[in-house]
Amino acid sequence: MAYSRRDVISRPPEVALNSSRFTSEDVRIREAVRDLHVIKPRVYWMDFLIAATAGWIAVLIAATLPLFSTGMLIALGVAVLSLYRGLCFIHEISHQTSRTLPGFETAWNLLIGYPMLMPSCVYSGVHQFHHSLKTYGTSRDPEYMPFARSRIMTVLFAVESFLIPFALLIRFLLLSVAGFASARLQKWLVTCFSSLILNLAWRREAGPQTIALVRRQSAHILLVWAGFAGLALAGWLPWRFFVVWLMASSLVSFVNTLRTLGAHAYESTGEPLDREAQL
Repeated sequence: MAYSRRDVISRPPEVALNSSRFTSEDVRIREAVRDLHVIKPRVYWMDFLIAATAGWIAVLIAATLPLFSTGMLIALGVAVLSLYRGLCFIHEISHQTSRTLPGFETAWNLLIGYPMLMPSCVYSGVHQFHHSLKTYGTSRDPEYMPFARSRIMTVLFAVESFLIPFALLIRFLLLSVAGFASARLQKWLVTCFSSLILNLAWRREAGPQTIALVRRQSAHILLVWAGFAGLALAGWLPWRFFVVWLMASSLVSFVNTLRTLGAHAYESTGEPLDREAQL
């Protein structure tokens, strides 16, 4: 199954997940590492809160220092690493529930997702397709592209990562408003422009629950950023905050791109792979 330019329509996550068939070896391996899957909420919360607090304090410090001064660059570096660490918890959210980590997704959205224009809805309900035996490494995998076949594709992917914050500004601060006025546009936004993916041919299932979730979190983002604008107009938040935000977000995006390129060999031919082949 080769990659093509045609759109790839996704199936609901539960269908993709239930389609996987586990062998006795799979069961044995899962039993061997079962203790590693024990959720420790205290560890999650401490790690996340330290990263988020350090990141935003560093952003504010950088926003008050002379542009490109030594102190400003050091603060920016701390902000990038801390916010990236905080952003990585979106992966954990996609694998956990409100039962295993109560309140965590809400706190994460308020402290990281909404300020970074990366709400949890762009990954939850999407990432699961990456783990399915039916879709992993194929054109139906939203997080896989055959980078090993093309250096140009790899370089372009790395370069365009710096532009992702601009795309997020357009998506969640401009198009969200228009989406509230048009149900048709809202459905298109959910299908084509509301998922954190590599495979741009992948399309999200825009069911009523998904549309409602994306609308709700988009509205929350608008409220949070309206608050930022209000604080800046009142003189309580330096306008340079938005410049530092853009710089930090672009660098966070680039760091995540480097991590992504190192996550897999990306040598799949497009055929489904068993678990050993994936490893």
